[in-house]
Amino acid sequence: MGDFGVGFLYTRRQVIDKLDRPVVGYMEGDVEAFYPPYLPAGAYVPIDYSLKKSASGMFDPGTSGFVGSAVSSALLSASLNYIKQIGPGNIKAYRQPLLRRLREEVPRLGFTLVTPAESTGGNITFAKRDVLNSGLPERLQAAKVNVRFDRHWMRLSPSVYNDMRDVERFLSVLA
Repeated sequence: MGDFGVGFLYTRRQVIDKLDRPVVGYMEGDVEAFYPPYLPAGAYVPIDYSLKKSASGMFDPGTSGFVGSAVSSALLSASLNYIKQIGPGNIKAYRQPLLRRLREEVPRLGFTLVTPAESTGGNITFAKRDVLNSGLPERLQAAKVNVRFDRHWMRLSPSVYNDMRDVERFLSVLA
Protein backbone atom coordinates (compact mmCIF):
# COMPACT_ATOMS: atom_id res chain seq x y z
CA MET A 1 0.00 0.00 0.00
CA GLY A 2 2.97 2.27 -0.68
CA ASP A 3 5.06 3.05 -3.72
CA PHE A 4 5.98 0.12 -5.95
CA GLY A 5 9.03 -1.62 -4.51
CA VAL A 6 9.06 0.07 -1.09
CA GLY A 7 9.28 -2.02 2.04
CA PHE A 8 11.38 -2.86 5.06
CA LEU A 9 12.87 -6.08 6.33
CA TYR A 10 15.46 -6.52 9.03
CA THR A 11 17.39 -9.79 9.20
CA ARG A 12 20.25 -10.83 11.47
CA ARG A 13 23.22 -12.10 9.46
CA GLN A 14 23.46 -15.14 11.71
CA VAL A 15 20.10 -16.48 10.49
CA ILE A 16 20.40 -15.91 6.71
CA ASP A 17 21.52 -19.52 6.09
CA LYS A 18 18.43 -20.80 7.95
CA LEU A 19 15.93 -18.88 5.82
CA ASP A 20 14.03 -20.12 2.78
CA ARG A 21 13.87 -17.81 -0.22
CA PRO A 22 10.19 -16.78 -0.50
CA VAL A 23 10.28 -15.49 -4.09
CA VAL A 24 12.62 -15.15 -7.04
CA GLY A 25 12.87 -11.70 -8.62
CA TYR A 26 10.68 -9.66 -10.85
CA MET A 27 12.80 -7.31 -12.91
CA GLU A 28 16.02 -9.30 -13.35
CA GLY A 29 15.78 -9.44 -17.12
CA ASP A 30 13.56 -10.14 -20.07
CA VAL A 31 11.15 -12.73 -18.77
CA GLU A 32 8.02 -13.98 -20.43
CA ALA A 33 5.83 -15.20 -17.61
CA PHE A 34 3.80 -18.32 -18.27
CA TYR A 35 1.39 -19.44 -15.58
CA PRO A 36 -0.14 -22.89 -15.64
CA PRO A 37 -1.86 -24.16 -17.71
CA TYR A 38 0.05 -22.35 -20.47
CA LEU A 39 3.60 -23.52 -19.84
CA PRO A 40 5.35 -24.27 -23.14
CA ALA A 41 6.03 -27.89 -24.02
CA GLY A 42 9.41 -29.41 -23.23
CA ALA A 43 12.20 -28.07 -21.06
CA TYR A 44 11.54 -24.54 -19.89
CA VAL A 45 14.02 -22.27 -18.18
CA PRO A 46 12.58 -18.74 -18.07
CA ILE A 47 15.77 -16.96 -17.00
CA ASP A 48 19.37 -17.62 -16.08
CA TYR A 49 20.40 -15.98 -12.83
CA SER A 50 22.52 -16.36 -9.73
CA LEU A 51 21.12 -15.64 -6.29
CA LYS A 52 22.96 -13.68 -3.59
CA LYS A 53 23.08 -15.12 -0.09
CA SER A 54 22.26 -11.92 1.81
CA ALA A 55 19.15 -10.21 3.15
CA SER A 56 18.77 -8.22 -0.06
CA GLY A 57 19.46 -11.34 -2.13
CA MET A 58 16.83 -13.24 -0.17
CA PHE A 59 14.11 -10.64 0.07
CA ASP A 60 14.70 -7.87 -2.49
CA PRO A 61 13.29 -9.42 -5.64
CA GLY A 62 14.46 -6.62 -7.89
CA THR A 63 11.72 -4.03 -7.72
CA SER A 64 12.48 -0.41 -7.03
CA GLY A 65 10.46 2.67 -6.22
CA PHE A 66 9.42 4.71 -9.25
CA VAL A 67 9.22 8.10 -7.54
CA GLY A 68 11.87 10.15 -5.73
CA SER A 69 12.92 9.28 -2.20
CA ALA A 70 11.22 12.33 -0.63
CA VAL A 71 7.93 11.42 -2.27
CA SER A 72 8.44 7.73 -1.42
CA SER A 73 9.05 8.67 2.22
CA ALA A 74 5.84 10.71 2.32
CA LEU A 75 3.85 7.90 0.66
CA LEU A 76 5.35 5.30 2.94
CA SER A 77 4.64 7.35 6.04
CA ALA A 78 1.02 7.90 5.03
CA SER A 79 0.60 4.21 4.12
CA LEU A 80 2.09 2.91 7.36
CA ASN A 81 -0.05 5.26 9.43
CA TYR A 82 -3.16 4.18 7.49
CA ILE A 83 -2.33 0.48 7.87
CA LYS A 84 -1.65 0.98 11.59
CA GLN A 85 -4.96 2.81 12.01
CA ILE A 86 -6.99 0.11 10.24
CA GLY A 87 -4.95 -2.87 11.38
CA PRO A 88 -3.47 -5.58 9.13
CA GLY A 89 -5.96 -8.17 10.43
CA ASN A 90 -8.88 -5.94 9.51
CA ILE A 91 -7.43 -5.34 6.04
CA LYS A 92 -7.07 -9.09 5.54
CA ALA A 93 -10.63 -9.74 6.76
CA TYR A 94 -12.06 -6.96 4.60
CA ARG A 95 -10.66 -8.31 1.34
CA GLN A 96 -11.83 -11.92 1.85
CA PRO A 97 -15.37 -11.43 0.43
CA LEU A 98 -13.87 -9.60 -2.57
CA LEU A 99 -11.42 -12.44 -3.21
CA ARG A 100 -14.15 -15.07 -2.69
CA ARG A 101 -16.39 -13.41 -5.28
CA LEU A 102 -13.53 -13.26 -7.78
CA ARG A 103 -12.60 -16.91 -7.11
CA GLU A 104 -16.20 -17.97 -7.75
CA GLU A 105 -17.03 -15.87 -10.81
CA VAL A 106 -13.89 -15.35 -12.91
CA PRO A 107 -13.43 -19.08 -13.72
CA ARG A 108 -17.06 -19.16 -14.92
CA LEU A 109 -16.04 -16.52 -17.44
CA GLY A 110 -13.29 -18.64 -19.02
CA PHE A 111 -10.26 -18.03 -16.79
CA THR A 112 -8.24 -20.53 -14.76
CA LEU A 113 -7.60 -19.65 -11.11
CA VAL A 114 -3.83 -19.76 -10.53
CA THR A 115 -3.65 -18.48 -6.96
CA PRO A 116 -4.31 -21.34 -4.52
CA ALA A 117 -7.98 -21.30 -3.50
CA GLU A 118 -7.07 -21.20 0.20
CA SER A 119 -4.87 -18.12 -0.18
CA THR A 120 -5.86 -15.09 1.89
CA GLY A 121 -3.15 -12.82 0.46
CA GLY A 122 -3.79 -9.55 -1.29
CA ASN A 123 -3.27 -10.72 -4.90
CA ILE A 124 -5.26 -13.13 -7.04
CA THR A 125 -4.09 -14.35 -10.46
CA PHE A 126 -6.03 -15.92 -13.31
CA ALA A 127 -4.71 -17.46 -16.54
CA LYS A 128 -6.15 -17.38 -20.04
CA ARG A 129 -4.37 -17.86 -23.33
CA ASP A 130 -3.48 -14.55 -25.00
CA VAL A 131 -5.49 -12.43 -22.56
CA LEU A 132 -3.13 -9.53 -23.18
CA ASN A 133 -4.25 -9.37 -26.83
CA SER A 134 -7.94 -10.10 -26.18
CA GLY A 135 -9.13 -6.50 -25.96
CA LEU A 136 -9.89 -6.99 -22.27
CA PRO A 137 -7.11 -4.66 -21.04
CA GLU A 138 -8.55 -1.83 -23.12
CA ARG A 139 -12.14 -2.50 -21.99
CA LEU A 140 -11.07 -2.55 -18.34
CA GLN A 141 -9.06 0.64 -18.78
CA ALA A 142 -12.12 2.34 -20.31
CA ALA A 143 -14.14 1.20 -17.26
CA LYS A 144 -11.40 2.55 -14.95
CA VAL A 145 -10.57 -0.90 -13.59
CA ASN A 146 -6.86 -1.36 -12.89
CA VAL A 147 -5.65 -4.93 -13.46
CA ARG A 148 -2.08 -6.20 -14.02
CA PHE A 149 -1.77 -8.11 -17.31
CA ASP A 150 0.83 -10.22 -19.01
CA ARG A 151 0.56 -12.41 -22.06
CA HIS A 152 -1.42 -15.30 -20.53
CA TRP A 153 -2.53 -14.00 -17.12
CA MET A 154 -4.01 -11.15 -15.13
CA ARG A 155 -3.59 -10.25 -11.46
CA LEU A 156 -5.94 -8.26 -9.26
CA SER A 157 -5.05 -6.79 -5.86
CA PRO A 158 -8.26 -5.90 -4.04
CA SER A 159 -7.90 -4.18 -0.68
CA VAL A 160 -9.50 -1.55 1.56
CA TYR A 161 -9.51 0.94 -1.31
CA ASN A 162 -12.00 -1.32 -3.15
CA ASP A 163 -15.49 -2.50 -2.42
CA MET A 164 -17.85 -5.07 -3.92
CA ARG A 165 -19.04 -2.50 -6.50
CA ASP A 166 -15.50 -2.47 -7.91
CA VAL A 167 -15.51 -6.26 -8.16
CA GLU A 168 -18.93 -6.25 -9.84
CA ARG A 169 -17.76 -3.56 -12.32
CA PHE A 170 -14.74 -5.74 -13.15
CA LEU A 171 -16.96 -8.81 -13.60
CA SER A 172 -19.42 -6.96 -15.83
CA VAL A 173 -16.58 -5.87 -18.15
CA LEU A 174 -15.17 -9.39 -18.10
CA ALA A 175 -18.57 -10.88 -19.03
